[in-house]
Formats: sequence, structure tokens, C-alpha cells
Amino acid sequence: MKTRVYTGAIIVLLVATAFVSRLLTPYIFDAFIGAVAVVAVVEMTRTFERMKKYCNITVAPLFIPCAYLGISLAIFFKLNLLWTALIILGVLLLLTILAGVIPAICVKNTRAQMTKYAYTKSYARFCLDKSLYTFVIMLYPGALFVVLFLINRLSSFNYSPMIETGMIEWAALALTFAIAMLTDTFAMLVGSIFHGPKLCPRISPNKTISGAIGGLFGGIFASSLVFLIFMTQSGFVDMMSTLNFGYWHFMLIGVVGSIMDQVGDILASFVKRCARIKDYGTLLPGHGGIMDRVDGLIFVALIIFGFTFFII
Repeated sequence: MKTRVYTGAIIVLLVATAFVSRLLTPYIFDAFIGAVAVVAVVEMTRTFERMKKYCNITVAPLFIPCAYLGISLAIFFKLNLLWTALIILGVLLLLTILAGVIPAICVKNTRAQMTKYAYTKSYARFCLDKSLYTFVIMLYPGALFVVLFLINRLSSFNYSPMIETGMIEWAALALTFAIAMLTDTFAMLVGSIFHGPKLCPRISPNKTISGAIGGLFGGIFASSLVFLIFMTQSGFVDMMSTLNFGYWHFMLIGVVGSIMDQVGDILASFVKRCARIKDYGTLLPGHGGIMDRVDGLIFVALIIFGFTFFII
């Protein structure tokens, strides 16, 4: 337990440092997200291999920097979010094709891999499988991490006059991390105190219904806390007033965000169950791998991005 607490404290410190670094430049936060994303994608490729779902361990992580480059070019040429999404989709499809072409060309290495994995299907099927599973991993978790890049650069796309100040980026990022962290914390504390019926015993035996309800309150508390803190900033107050956005909207975000955080956690647990592993990695003592810590956060990011894009 001590190891878990110490590691958790270090994680919070790193996130806080990356967050505050945005006062200097958003590039530091981009680099932080990029590093986390690449490690998480690598962890997922290894997890897939344990399930005998072979993918290209080089191409899959390459999606993160390539997608970031696409976003940077979109910002440079002042393209809107729709064009940015098309660029990211183009990167995804090109890398998917590359993941299948590489094993098709490198016959000797591919044959060696098929022998190593005791793959009994055809050569063409092996190449197709590598392409398909690489595509899946670039979507989950890869594309969800890319959403964090977009949140960090919301004002650069200028789809609303009110985000020129950059205030929306701070609020969106604060909501994303606060909801994810406090949902997980409240779920763990309430679940360990009250126990009760299991939420999904076949997928994650430790999760309880009481913990899920506690996590829901954690998400509401997180969104309320972010709202109260940011309401001390005049720029945020003006933005909320112009957008006719109030406390109840933040509560709704907290509820939906908390639910999606727990859905992401269950999905990650399901993948681990299929791979018959306890954790995605060992990088974070007491916590497992990077994916074990961000499995819910990346789904919260998707919800936050959706709210900012479709409502504002």
C-alpha cells in the first residue's frame, strides 16, 4: 500500500507539473501526453500479442507522433477541426496499410515471426492480421490520446470567438484530469468501505456497485470543484456568461465523465482478462503500467472534447 501511495503522489506531482508548464508553453504538456501515449500503446501491443493477436509494435506507437505532426500542420495552416480530423484519419489509414505492407515485403523476418508464434494460418492472413490489430490499437488507446492533444490546442482552431483567450483549454484539461482522478479515488475508497454486490465479477472482481456509485459522486465533486476554482477568474466568468453555461452543465459533465471513466476502466479490465494478465506493465510500482492509470482518463477526455466541440 505504501508503494502505491508513493507512486500515486509522484504521478499527481508529474501531472501537476505538466499542467502548470502550460503557463510557459503548451508544448511541454504535448510532450508529456505524447510520452505517456507511446508507452501505453506499446503496452497494448504486448497485451495483444499475449492474446495471439499480432500487430506491428513499431508502426502502432508511430501513430502518436504522426498524428501530432498532422495536428501541428493543421494549426500552422489554420485549418478547422474537421480538416484536422481528416488528416488524423489519413494518418491512421496510411499506417494501417504500412503495418500490412512491411511484413509482406520483409518475407524472411515475417516467416521467422510466424515460426516463433507458431502461427498456423497463411502468410497473407498473418500480414492482414498485423494490419488489422495495429489499426485497432491505433484507435484504442492511440486515437483517444490524440484527443488530449486537441484539447490542449482548442483555441488554435478558433471555432468559437470565446476560446481565443485559451481559458477553455485550462478548464477542459482540469475537468479531464480531475474527473478521472477523483472518480477512481472515490470508487476505491467507497468500495473498500461498503463492499456489497460486485459490479462485473467476471471482468473485474474487485469492482463493486457501491464503488461505482462512489465514483459517480467523485466525478460530480470534481466538476463542482473545477467550476468553483475557475469562477474566481474573470475571463472564465465572462466566457460562461456569454455561452450561457452554468453549474448544472458542469455537474452533467461530471456525471457523464465519471460514467465513461468507469466504462473505460471496465473495458481495459476486459482486455486484461482476455490476455490473462493482472497489469498492463510494471512501470508504475503498485499501480501496474501506464494503461492501468489512464484507461478511464482517455475516455473522459473524449467526453470533454465532445462537450467543448458540440456545445460551445
